Amino acid sequence: MCKLFGKLLTFHVQLKVTGTLLNTGRGLVFRVNQNKSVIFTGGPLSYQYKLTEMVLHYGRQDERGSEHTISGRQFPAEIQLYAFNSQLFTNWSTAQHEPNGILGIGIFISQPKEAHQSNKQLKTFIHAVKNVTNKGKRM
Repeated sequence: MCKLFGKLLTFHVQLKVTGTLLNTGRGLVFRVNQNKSVIFTGGPLSYQYKLTEMVLHYGRQDERGSEHTISGRQFPAEIQLYAFNSQLFTNWSTAQHEPNGILGIGIFISQPKEAHQSNKQLKTFIHAVKNVTNKGKRM
């Protein structure tokens, strides 16, 4: 679900990127290889934004993992996508402290009611998470 202009929307995204998964000790960060671009544009965005990293927030209990909430409700997990304005800046470092420099998108992850509703790409990501259980570990 996506909340845009006060409405919750459901959408599907298929994204194939490579990069490095890192356990920071506080969470997991997937740093995207910049040789293949994923660009966000359109809708309420005035510029094009290039995906830089994805951050995964999760908890020890299924109902408490997301960093943010909707109407006070937490979700089992949240993936945050971070991108920089590739039309005005050449990289994340130059964009991060500037107006219109950074785009953040939060995606709430919920458990499917039935097994056939599960997401294969998300399963691949979760499997990789099991290999970076200690701080500083990379994959």
